[in-house]
Amino acid sequence: MAQEDTKIQAIFEYEGVNYKYTCPYNQLDRNYDDENYAYFLKNIPNTECGLFEINIQKDKETELMIENGYVAIYSAPEQAAPDTIIYASIAFV
Repeated sequence: MAQEDTKIQAIFEYEGVNYKYTCPYNQLDRNYDDENYAYFLKNIPNTECGLFEINIQKDKETELMIENGYVAIYSAPEQAAPDTIIYASIAFV
């Protein structure tokens, strides 16, 4: 599967609710070559400004994304640090 056709899928549980999000590989909100992660953002349902920052880790040697990641949870977009971090199941589909 070519990278441009690949979608990144994240599955996780937060506050007793299961979430499943996908994002096209080439439409991430952040993916810099010099960082060991990439991410995409999703609004937390039923909140005014909460954000899920879905992080996909990269292999240190190849700098390619791997199927490993986590979700940083922000209750407000101007926060510098997340409220909490939780595990996410990451897959390329």
